[in-house]
Amino acid sequence: MSKNLFNSIVIIDFIPDGEINTARRLLEDLDTNARPFAEELQTDYFRTESLSEFKNVIQELILNLQTKRIFPLLHFEGHGLTDKSGIAFPNGNICSWIEFNQIITPLNIAMGLNLMIVMATCYGSSLAKFIQVNEKAPLWGLIGPTEEIYPPKLQGDFLSFYRTFFEKSSTSLAINALNSTSSENFYFRTTAKEFFIHVWRRYKQDFFTDENILKRARKMYRDEKSKNTQRVQSVGYYKRLLKNTNIEKNIFDKIRETYFMYDLYPSNKSRFSISYKDVNEL
Repeated sequence: MSKNLFNSIVIIDFIPDGEINTARRLLEDLDTNARPFAEELQTDYFRTESLSEFKNVIQELILNLQTKRIFPLLHFEGHGLTDKSGIAFPNGNICSWIEFNQIITPLNIAMGLNLMIVMATCYGSSLAKFIQVNEKAPLWGLIGPTEEIYPPKLQGDFLSFYRTFFEKSSTSLAINALNSTSSENFYFRTTAKEFFIHVWRRYKQDFFTDENILKRARKMYRDEKSKNTQRVQSVGYYKRLLKNTNIEKNIFDKIRETYFMYDLYPSNKSRFSISYKDVNEL
């Protein structure tokens, strides 16, 4: 599995005033417990009351990356929407996961696909459902709850996660600590590579079944016929065309190169080395 690079933990707090603020408690704990194990690691905190302030924070982080070489891990605390479609800021602004991905993608691009997101909100893992693999990846990795989560559990679980991470220098042990007091599927985690493989296999299952190939072939036939083209190929021709593995492989290669930013970072070809053959044999 590829590793990501970060030298700063940035806490983005959008917990409404008057509620238990676990974000500030985490900041205090990181300053106390991270220092002995990672003296060069920075901890930063941003209070965001609105969507516009959140956008400004991301722009500031991009500037810090460009001028100071600060690579952040982003830890978010606030309210996730009950319909699992995004997050809500204290002033009432709603940020859908689609818009959220659009906002953070420039930061991940600037980081060379190294952005780790810890979404410590109710249903924070639902962000993954809105990632598109035909666009540049918005993040390197994601950790978040699959269910509603309350402040005492959130605080205890993530304090344990970060303390273990710094003491043991092990992500896997930190994940084990996070899961130690929860049901097996309470926290979801994925990386850009794992997510890409999952979505590609689902794409194949959805679009390359005999039934769907026939539907698409018939549509292609109707589209060509509607153009009053002198010679229209048969439905069978389009079926054979869609089943051509070279065409499928070309689609795979194009999506992979865009998602993993091969054009901007040639070294990502080795960091995220995955072939059409590999992903179809997994």
